[in-house]
Amino acid sequence: MTIVEEVSRQLRDIHSESPDTFEAMAQAMVERFAPEPDVPVFAMTHQLVECKNLDESEYHHENINSDTDDLEKANLISSKIKGTTRHRPILDIDFPAALIPSSTEGHSHLYLDKELTEDDMGKLVQTLWEVGLIADGNLNQWHRSKRLFLRLPWVKKSKDAKDDSPKA
Repeated sequence: MTIVEEVSRQLRDIHSESPDTFEAMAQAMVERFAPEPDVPVFAMTHQLVECKNLDESEYHHENINSDTDDLEKANLISSKIKGTTRHRPILDIDFPAALIPSSTEGHSHLYLDKELTEDDMGKLVQTLWEVGLIADGNLNQWHRSKRLFLRLPWVKKSKDAKDDSPKA
């Protein structure tokens, strides 16, 4: 499936317009974001926003001109998925971080270069589990040993390993 087909499929899932409209919207989005490889394909269905003053340290509500579908006017992308009340998390992390692909296709390991107290780490793990961003196994690891574990990138999961990924 091409990027345009994937974006078009996602747009069809959240809107009730004609397939031709989705194809045109998807093509415009791909053309706009194609030079920007750091914008994931799935984010192309997020609501775009025009902000009056990007120099502010925060994007205050009063500086937001409007949601827009105009890729030329947009200068922000929001967590909100267009045409829904749902969100996909997007984070501005102001310290070093790395997202490393795991040995399971489509899965990743996130490394954050930020020290936390054991109490704060427990709160983070609990919250990530409650909102479905990490699997039960991660929460169980934490409760058993007060640590989380990841396979090293070159260590492959056995074919018999149970997948306890969070369900959508």
